[in-house]
Amino acid sequence: CRRVTPAGRTVPVSGFPMAGRLFAGGTRLVVTDGTDGDEYLRLFDASSGAELSAIGPLREPEGLFYGLAVTADGRRIYASGGPSDIVHVIDRDPSTDALGVVGRIAVPNYVAGLALSPDETTLFALRQVSGYVAVIDTATQSLAGTVSPPGGGEPYDVVVSPDGAFAYLTQWAARGVVQIALASRTVQAVAAVGKNPEGLVLSPDGARLYVACSDADTIAVIETASMTVVANWSSRSDAALPSGSCPSAVALHPDGSRLYVTNACENALDVFDTATGARVGRLPTAWWPTDVEVGP
Repeated sequence: CRRVTPAGRTVPVSGFPMAGRLFAGGTRLVVTDGTDGDEYLRLFDASSGAELSAIGPLREPEGLFYGLAVTADGRRIYASGGPSDIVHVIDRDPSTDALGVVGRIAVPNYVAGLALSPDETTLFALRQVSGYVAVIDTATQSLAGTVSPPGGGEPYDVVVSPDGAFAYLTQWAARGVVQIALASRTVQAVAAVGKNPEGLVLSPDGARLYVACSDADTIAVIETASMTVVANWSSRSDAALPSGSCPSAVALHPDGSRLYVTNACENALDVFDTATGARVGRLPTAWWPTDVEVGP
């Protein structure tokens, strides 16, 4: 056995936190659960760590999963329901931070990652079992169409380019990253990456895509203009170690100079220099980090 001493402050919660999103200028953090019992969506004060409000306990058929999306004003939160085949629509009162469920959008086939278009008129929801992308009209909270990437591949996470032209998603079982043109809702390209790609993040200019390949112990770096992999950075702390660092999520410093990677199996957060691909540091975390956000 080994003792893990996390850096910083730890706020204990029940269940298994899967994803978090910082918003309201970095002052609020929403976290979604994914345990097999009671599940909660929790809102925290990002500075103090105090829990401000929560939705829950939820159980099937109204559970939670990985996907989270928050509007720019922080008044609306979308949370994936996983096997419950719904997207929860939650409003936040900015004066009290109270949360309330205001809708449930039916999205079949195990809802995973979520992303909003820059104008927030469209929500993209991944359907893990069928491999489809559900295109949702946020005004009517109804399905407006679907996109079917080749091979299905159990899509996991999704991001939208800053200009709203493209969406990118990871195919967990197919070892692929898919580029979708949003105007035509068609697949433009697929880049082959390492085994079990999970979290991904775009550079501020949209030119590069960083992908955590969890069972390959690598971070794939993709040039979005050509959708080619230009580098694979190892997430292992030592090249001589056997496989098993399990990079699961990635986030960028606001200026794009540093990439932060959660290594779930090594209970650590890696820091890479994006110009050189060199690891410049490592922070110990509590057991099995699943997501990372960087404040403004």
